[in-house]
Amino acid sequence: MKHATTTNGLVLVGNPTYKEFDSLPDYQGQKMTIRVWIDKPTSPTQVNIWTNKGGLYGNAIETGESGYSTVTGVIPTGFTNWNIVIGGRIDNNEFSYKELKLELGTVPTPWSPAPEDLRKD
Repeated sequence: MKHATTTNGLVLVGNPTYKEFDSLPDYQGQKMTIRVWIDKPTSPTQVNIWTNKGGLYGNAIETGESGYSTVTGVIPTGFTNWNIVIGGRIDNNEFSYKELKLELGTVPTPWSPAPEDLRKD
């Protein structure tokens, strides 16, 4: 589990420079689901995919609670700027998270490590 503290209300987990999620523009116009387990935030916290052409906003995990924040929708088309964030509206919100997964389709599947995370070099 990763521990996070928000800056400007958010923790950036994906944008064009993040290797894990750098291909979001390839999925414009397609249905996708993003889900993450959020553990005991100090203020309401959710996962979001934001683009300059619209966004997808997950359900909030309330202060002190734990659970999945999930959102399913169509990735906007024609965007030139985007990011994937976990957070809320206040700075210095603290929480832990795990099992972040972005996938095609409308049904979240169980989280599993990526094959490259299992390789022993």
